[in-house]
Amino acid sequence: MKTVKGEVLLFRAPTDDIDGDYDPYRTKLEEAGLRTKNVTVLDFEYCNLHVLEQKIKNPSLFSGLVFTSPRAVRAVACIKDAKSLLGGWQNHPVFVVGEGTSNVLKKLLHLNGKGSTTGNASALADEIFQSKYEHPLLFPCGNLKRDELSTKLSSKHIRVIAVTVYQTHVHPQLEQRLDEIVLQNSGFPETVVYFSPSGMKYTIPILEKMQVPLHQLKLVAIGPTTAEAALSEYKLKVWSVASKPTPEHLLEAVLKL
Repeated sequence: MKTVKGEVLLFRAPTDDIDGDYDPYRTKLEEAGLRTKNVTVLDFEYCNLHVLEQKIKNPSLFSGLVFTSPRAVRAVACIKDAKSLLGGWQNHPVFVVGEGTSNVLKKLLHLNGKGSTTGNASALADEIFQSKYEHPLLFPCGNLKRDELSTKLSSKHIRVIAVTVYQTHVHPQLEQRLDEIVLQNSGFPETVVYFSPSGMKYTIPILEKMQVPLHQLKLVAIGPTTAEAALSEYKLKVWSVASKPTPEHLLEAVLKL
């Protein structure tokens, strides 16, 4: 199968924007004159919300909240009377990775997050290190979370209680959508953007089955963790890395190609 130049394919989770299907990443690229296609790779299912609720009801047992994804914020928002319960957390710091997570936190829970300019878990840990904590930090997260944040915090004796609040699955229409893209383009788009290691986990086996020449693709990764996964787990070259998960940093990374 041949690769096709001139189009950027985004392997994404469902949009986390609460205003509908607006996608700031596609918008930013298309405003710069780039043609894009978006493929939804992941599907989500919330879980353990009763466990999360009990912990949210007891702010005195914790010293703060940590969110590394908008999806985790949404899980808290699913709890009945979440905004009222979070009133007891107003004197606790809330830490977030990225502007997207920070924006969802403000819109859904009316909380301001620290660390919105950090682009990954390691950088967020450095932000958290700036203070001392008497109690553990509460960390709502997904089932595919990596241990980087907890490990780095524990090295400074900062305790973290992680609660898995959503399960990540492959999107049921992923393979069908990839087939449609090949038919529309008479080949596979040469430039591909990965937002997470889980995106690779679910798409690469399908692309191999479709005989897409993976080593001819120009891969762009959001963040160092995704870039490292491409090389270490799949032996694929990453041509450019967006240092932070923002539309502006993605555009910069794509233009470097």
